[in-house]
Amino acid sequence: MSFFDEHQHMVRHLCLGVTPAIYARRGATFRAFVTRTIVVIATLLLLGTILVGIVPDELPALLPQPTPLPTATPLPAPDLNIREQDVVLSQPLAEGVPFTATVMVRNLGDVAAERVQVLLSVVRTATTGEQNIVVGSATSGPITARALLPVAVVIAPVVALVPGEYHYHASVSIIHGPADRNLRNNAAPVGMFALAPPLHHCSGTADLALGQKDVLLHGQVMDITIHNNGPETLYNVQLIVHSLDDIPYADHAYHVARVLPCGGIASLAAFRPSGKLVVEVNPVSSVPVTSEANHSNNQVIVDGVD
Repeated sequence: MSFFDEHQHMVRHLCLGVTPAIYARRGATFRAFVTRTIVVIATLLLLGTILVGIVPDELPALLPQPTPLPTATPLPAPDLNIREQDVVLSQPLAEGVPFTATVMVRNLGDVAAERVQVLLSVVRTATTGEQNIVVGSATSGPITARALLPVAVVIAPVVALVPGEYHYHASVSIIHGPADRNLRNNAAPVGMFALAPPLHHCSGTADLALGQKDVLLHGQVMDITIHNNGPETLYNVQLIVHSLDDIPYADHAYHVARVLPCGGIASLAAFRPSGKLVVEVNPVSSVPVTSEANHSNNQVIVDGVD
């Protein structure tokens, strides 16, 4: 007896309760219905027998798999890059000395960078009193895809820095054209130099001074000289020009980055309004940069006549 005949016989007796005698006495229609039912049930049993032999881990492979979504293709864009070894200085790093830096700017992208700007700044490496001063910039372009372009940057003399260790910092950005797709490789340190404190020695306390002869009038400009008679270098010194006349005039404030000690001087040019003026250094009316015991020599009156 075949496998199918065994299932048919079992289904007829167990599922339908039809004995061979009853099956033989019924009509052809009933026998056809029983036969079709047996075929369906036998087929289901056969499928169940097959599925029982399938390992559960193999079932997902038999199921329909979802169609993966297409991966988005990034749009073409420039990718500017500066490395430390791509910056060449015309001379060793030093304070107060102008020089030229040649920066090799690379475009690692697949689109040209139409116009770029290169900045060189001075950054203090200490965690306190940090300074970041831009000392040179240049624009150039275009830089085609997968190419490089040398950009010459003239560096102004670096002055008015707090003593400490510094490094030059080069960076590049796009100022016209498609945006840079990766900004993390657009900057690099260039080199380091140390700025030592000035070798001045004298005694006393902080004392800034300004005399009548230290304010020279030249039309609408005043040339002002500030003296530091104290023993320490003073930084970010404030100077105020105040009008004594009734005409409305807002005070003009100026800042001097550094005045060396022990008779050191610093000069600046200031706008000269009309009328009588007061010129005062480290004014008591504002929060002073440094504390002085004597403010009597910190201001002069200008009568407005050349």
